[in-house]
Amino acid sequence: MKRFTVFFSICLLVAACQFGAGAASTIQPVTSAPTVVTITPSADPSTTLTEIPMQIGYGVSGPWFELYFTDPTNPASKQESGGPDSPLVASLDSARVAIDMAAYSLNLRDVEYSLLHAQQRGVQVRIVMESGNMKATAPTELIAAGISIIGDQLSSL
Repeated sequence: MKRFTVFFSICLLVAACQFGAGAASTIQPVTSAPTVVTITPSADPSTTLTEIPMQIGYGVSGPWFELYFTDPTNPASKQESGGPDSPLVASLDSARVAIDMAAYSLNLRDVEYSLLHAQQRGVQVRIVMESGNMKATAPTELIAAGISIIGDQLSSL
């Protein structure tokens, strides 16, 4: 969970830096194709990436982070398990004190059940998510069970 928290915090920090006091006030249109960066393993162990085997999807770990991607082109992805949800559930199941989660939406039953089980074993569970997705089944059931979920209070454009 610490790895996720650090990664999430860094993403927020990077996003904040992009729109800080010195940044331009308007977003410039993209006029060229995005640059593809290839990461190659190095001899320095602090910069080596290790593949995380997954049934559906892709994962890599570094010295202080883990990064996961779904694979929606895989026919088995329709079962909504066996992808990045597996390591997330394992991390939630190992939590002993608190789970602080930020999510766009929440619809995977095994993630929902892990959050409920965490609360039942005394772990403090707090979630921030997209307000427009809070009426889905999983968030509604989590709120009914007493888990704190706060919406982002932003309206869609």
